[in-house]
Amino acid sequence: MLQRLEGKTRVVVLLLFAWFVLPALSTSAPSLLALLAVALAAGAALGRVPVWGAAASGLLALAMAFVAPTQWGVTFFALVATSVAAEALVLPRRRASHLAWALTLVGPALTMLLLHLGGEGALASGALRALAPAPAGGAVLFGLSALKALAGLALLAEAIAPVQAPAAAPARAARLVLALAVSLAGARIASVLAQSSFDAELFWTEAPFLVNATKLARGATLYGPAEELASYSYSPLLDLTHRLLLAPLGRALDLSAHRSLELVAQAGAAAIAGAALLRRRPVSQSAPVSRSFGVAASLVVLFAAFGSLLAATVHPDHMLGLFFAVAMALVVAPPRSAPLRLALLFLVTPLAFATKLSGAGIGVGLGLWALFRRDRRDVVVLVASGAVALLTIPLFNRSLGDFTGYAIALQKAHPIHLAQLGLPPWPSYALFLAVAGAFAAWSWSALDAPDRSRLGGILTLTVSMGLASLPAAAKYAGRENNAQPLYFGLSVALVFLAVVAPRRAVAALALALWGGLVTRPPTTFPTATARALAAQETDAVAAIVRDDAARGESTLVAPMVLPYLRAGVTDFARDRYASANEFFLARRPEADVLLAHVRDGRYRTIVVGNDLLAPRQGPAAAFSRRFIDAVESRYERRESSLASARIYVRR
Repeated sequence: MLQRLEGKTRVVVLLLFAWFVLPALSTSAPSLLALLAVALAAGAALGRVPVWGAAASGLLALAMAFVAPTQWGVTFFALVATSVAAEALVLPRRRASHLAWALTLVGPALTMLLLHLGGEGALASGALRALAPAPAGGAVLFGLSALKALAGLALLAEAIAPVQAPAAAPARAARLVLALAVSLAGARIASVLAQSSFDAELFWTEAPFLVNATKLARGATLYGPAEELASYSYSPLLDLTHRLLLAPLGRALDLSAHRSLELVAQAGAAAIAGAALLRRRPVSQSAPVSRSFGVAASLVVLFAAFGSLLAATVHPDHMLGLFFAVAMALVVAPPRSAPLRLALLFLVTPLAFATKLSGAGIGVGLGLWALFRRDRRDVVVLVASGAVALLTIPLFNRSLGDFTGYAIALQKAHPIHLAQLGLPPWPSYALFLAVAGAFAAWSWSALDAPDRSRLGGILTLTVSMGLASLPAAAKYAGRENNAQPLYFGLSVALVFLAVVAPRRAVAALALALWGGLVTRPPTTFPTATARALAAQETDAVAAIVRDDAARGESTLVAPMVLPYLRAGVTDFARDRYASANEFFLARRPEADVLLAHVRDGRYRTIVVGNDLLAPRQGPAAAFSRRFIDAVESRYERRESSLASARIYVRR
């Protein structure tokens, strides 16, 4: 029978090759390589081979991740879903085959629908939009390619249907989950590392951070006068920590060094949460998952920790995620009154709050969990911790400037539009919350009382952080990075269930990976050519700044900051577009200061990035149009070879 299945698998792989690869012979080489890789990976995963076969299939699938991530992801998700069903149900051969067909068609179809609604993780930076190719192989809900994909998956379903060997199904499912975890985590880490090496500001957050780094280097006030348009609403702990760590090394203004610290923070969050979870693993587990469980669980947590839209960039979310992981570890760890635990319980909320105000959700979640357990000592510690967190507000006001005016008053003035949460990609996160919650409820009866308490604590923390991040998500400028705590917390909860309920381990890990696929699929990484072009364009803008400085003139680069640093100019911290945009969204008159300074011609050259030129909607688009109109009223466009920006010279 084993030989029969292996022979059938070879037939399926040949059919897949003919179905997907041969028609692609006339297409580009990367597409051909990707389609060949998915066929080989499917064959390796389907065959009854040792564990190395699953790992090999994962490595082969990495090639697919960068060219057709959606098709590749739904393929492996379908394999896992079908294997899990085959393990859970004992059915006659014909019914099992029909079930496999149904699951393998419905699962990918639903996933494609969600990705069609939410869109693949688009590259939001203007520089990347101009220089990097758009993600290929995206989900197409209707069309020949989608039908071909579903037909190919049906062939896979037929190959993995039970063939009088039900004992092998759990082991096969575990190997498939390992392959899926290796593939998804590897693709995401490779994508993040590739983007972090991009020699340009990737997203909106890096320009404000570099302005703050420059101000700290010059000893300027971090939260200065509003009319300077050079201060932002982020809490300062990230800026201060990076300054403390990098200034002694002479790297305080090195964007790549700052990104490296952010990667370390995300890896640290994965390590802390993963170590805490795996310490809860029983000494003996069921044989099907004993070999690969630890690796797969660790990769699931790693995949979730790097799941933010901003994973490759500098943003307070990453340090906040580190403290969130510490809070999760405190919940998962056995109850004890050791000094280290009490110290962490006391410090984690003030540190998170000083990183981003939504970090208050950590204190609220821990407090609710302590009240539920009626742990008076923890309640007292957390009340004191909350008081210290609130005291950071006057501390920052006295030492760093008008912190309250920027971080609280200005943000409070931004209108909230809850209807925005009904638009993509938020429904995908809501569905993941519903499905993960339903799975947790279904697994509740399999847990003992202490593990129920811990699962309740994880979910309480997750919901608390999700609600704390909700206001930022519901604003006009809200992005899906605000959903990262919700996604990470749900993933940790599912891995916890996999640890404490081994019979549900495969399903829990597969569901966590599915959540990452539908909310934030792997994206295409910038090619070597794109990275080289980005460096050339950054240097070209820096040359303009340097030339104007030699003439005794000033240059306005909006919204980028890196070209100033490359040109050796550090006194540019005023008239920053991002700061003016914040005031505009709050309906504050300071936004007009930037427009007035543009119209009076005080800058010899103005460089406008593609972020401001791309057609958009909403208030942010209204301000960018006003800015462009002000520029074109006083400056004339100069032809250039820049793909990521437009150059204007004073008339």
